[in-house]
Amino acid sequence: MGDDSIDWSKSTHRERACLSGPVRALRQRLGLPWSEVFRQAFGPRDHVGTEYESNLASGRIAVAKAWKLYEWLRGHDAALAAAVHTTVLELRAARVIDGPPGWEALRQLDPSLQVRVLKGEPWLGALDFARRHPVDPADLALMDEFYFEIDAPIPGRAIAFHGRHGLWYLLPLSEEAPTLELSRGTNALPTDGEGRPYPLREDERVGQHTFIFVVLDAPKTALPAPLPDTGSPVRPELLNTLAERILAVPQGKRVTGRITLFLKHAR
Repeated sequence: MGDDSIDWSKSTHRERACLSGPVRALRQRLGLPWSEVFRQAFGPRDHVGTEYESNLASGRIAVAKAWKLYEWLRGHDAALAAAVHTTVLELRAARVIDGPPGWEALRQLDPSLQVRVLKGEPWLGALDFARRHPVDPADLALMDEFYFEIDAPIPGRAIAFHGRHGLWYLLPLSEEAPTLELSRGTNALPTDGEGRPYPLREDERVGQHTFIFVVLDAPKTALPAPLPDTGSPVRPELLNTLAERILAVPQGKRVTGRITLFLKHAR
C-alpha cells in the first residue's frame, strides 16, 4: 500500500477501464456471476444496475467503486492487481501533468521516511507506547481513532498534507501549531500539548485518504508564513509555493514520506 498505491480519486475513464479484463478473468475463474462480484466488492447495500459490467469496460464507473473493485481484486489475486497497478502507472507516465508543477514534483520525490499508521485503542489508551502496534492502512473504518509514526533520519520541522477527492489540506501536527519540531528517530504524529500522540478520526468520508509528510532540517523561514488555514483546501497557487519552498531545501536537509489509508464504513 502506502506510496505505491493508486490514487483512484484522480483516475481517468481509461485508467478505470483497466480493471475490466482482470476482474472478468477472476470472475470466470471463481465461477461467479457479475452480480456476485459487485456484491462482494461494493457490499450488499451498494446496488448497481444490470449490465453494469459494460460501464466497467468503458471506465464509466465512480472512482470509489474503482477503488473497491481494485481492493476486491487485490484480495483474491495479487498478481492481477499488480498488473492493473502497472498499467495505470504506465498510462499516467504518458499523460501530461496538469497540476501545479512544484506540487507535482514534490509528490514524485522518492520517499525516504518510513510512515506507519497506528490505531487508537480506547481500552489501552493511545498513549500506551509499550503496547501499540501498526495496522494495515486498509484496516480502518469511520470513527476509528488513528495516528502516525515516522522514522525520521534527520531532526527538523515537520509539515504534513492530507489529500482526498483531489483536494489537499494542511494537516495540523499538534494542538498548538500546524508544524512540529521532531527529533531524529521515531516520532508520533500528531501530538498534544505535552508531546503525546493525539489521534485523528474521520467521521464522514470513506475511501482513499493520502497523507504526505515532510521533515526539513532548515530554518523556519524555509516555509512561508503564515501557513494556510488547516480547515480549508489549500489553493493550487499556494500549494505550489509551499512545494517550491520545500524543494529549495538541499536534499540532505529534507526527507519526505507518504501513506494512503482506505477508510471503510463502520462495522
